[in-house]
Amino acid sequence: MATFVHIADERLTRRILRGGIRATEFAARVRDTAAPRHGVFCVPVVANFQMTFQWLRELKRNGYRLARGIQFRIDDTETVFVGHYNQAPQKMTAAQSIAFFLQAEDPRGLQVVVPRAIAAREITGIRSIPQVTGGASTPLRKQTALVAICRRNQCFKASSLDRSVEQRPLRAVT
Repeated sequence: MATFVHIADERLTRRILRGGIRATEFAARVRDTAAPRHGVFCVPVVANFQMTFQWLRELKRNGYRLARGIQFRIDDTETVFVGHYNQAPQKMTAAQSIAFFLQAEDPRGLQVVVPRAIAAREITGIRSIPQVTGGASTPLRKQTALVAICRRNQCFKASSLDRSVEQRPLRAVT
């Protein structure tokens, strides 16, 4: 069984526990007849926290106040679509999608789409996610040494942090 995580707004967690995760309709960025037009966006659960929860920043930018990670399991042989967020997805099994994600040279921007709703019985748990966001505004943009951080309603702009870092000499952490 393959384990994935879907990042959802905390306000929806009760409904998701009762009825599962609804498949949402979306417009395909690339004209591909094989690409799904509805489904559940998710990412495989891997040992690297940054890779698993890479979409947290983008969802926070779109209005999520507090996000939760909805973990679910699907059969290894189930068909899913994997690809970069602005490229045509590839059709493969759930187990192959995890291997694809782990073997990717740069997994930033990769996403998995399960082309159906996720039933409540398939949900294995709801994780509290540290609400620290960071990284580039687009996953493949060149990242600076220090990124914007938002935690507990205190946000700092990356540009101001970058300027303050450039003006200070580096210190050894002890």
